[in-house]
Amino acid sequence: MAAKGEGSNESKKRKRFSSTDGKGEKSNPKKVKLPSKDPNKGPKKPFKPAKQQPHKAKSQFGKSEANYGEKAVPKTTRERRLQAKELAEARKKKRKPHYTLEQELASLWEKMRQRNIAKQDRSKLVSEALRKMKGKIPEIASSHVSSRILQTCVKYCSQDERNAVYEELRPHFLTLACNTYAVHLVKKMLDTASKEQLGEFISFLHGHVASLLRHMVGSVGT
Repeated sequence: MAAKGEGSNESKKRKRFSSTDGKGEKSNPKKVKLPSKDPNKGPKKPFKPAKQQPHKAKSQFGKSEANYGEKAVPKTTRERRLQAKELAEARKKKRKPHYTLEQELASLWEKMRQRNIAKQDRSKLVSEALRKMKGKIPEIASSHVSSRILQTCVKYCSQDERNAVYEELRPHFLTLACNTYAVHLVKKMLDTASKEQLGEFISFLHGHVASLLRHMVGSVGT
């Protein structure tokens, strides 16, 4: 009986020794996870939305308008539309030297080309338009709006006024004949020209007929 008890005690000691790491201490079967060295795999921080800063309108130079004391951006749709219109007008004034004159002539043109207007009133409007264009006709004849205004003036003006327009355009006939808009004015001048003016215009064409016929716009005038 004693031998059996001693054998059971030894078997228990062997089991305890096998479950330890050899030093009499129990080994931990579970693996301990060490902290990773990768900063991207660390504990995630709670997400915080960024604070929205108030919008500052920037000028064309990239700096805020508040720094220069300029007007703030309009809030309503009507104010935005008016501001865009003002900016477009300013760009046109820089690009076209006679933009203001064209606007004044356009208002007169809307009145003079009406069918139910009296002849005296129309002649006054035509005379006023020609007076404003005096000395600038060759410069504004190549514009789309101004060329149409000049065609109406040449159609309804007196012979003396038509001769004055012819004298201003005479040195520039060949150049205007190659312009997309001014070529129609040249044709209108030829339709209402006298025999002397027509013969003088034909003399201008000597040596230039071949080049004008090859030109896409000039071939229409010739």
